[in-house]
Amino acid sequence: MSNTKVSREISSAAGSVTVTPSNSTIFDPPGRALYVGVTGNVAVRMAGDLSTPIFINVQGGTVLSICVDQVLVTGTTATDMILLR
Repeated sequence: MSNTKVSREISSAAGSVTVTPSNSTIFDPPGRALYVGVTGNVAVRMAGDLSTPIFINVQGGTVLSICVDQVLVTGTTATDMILLR
């Protein structure tokens, strides 16, 4: 499955939004990366194929270079996250 909202541009993030994990909130446009402030698991929905991986034990201060449109509350234990656009 393909999603045309996924940008293939190579450039730095130009905006951000504070993330509150939710099983219903969808970010439009999706983020280019996700900053994780406090260590924990991060469950996301990938914007390209809508798969829902859980990244285990992501260390605080990590920037995940992933294009996501949703950070799920189910499976997420990390906090203080910022979606970079």
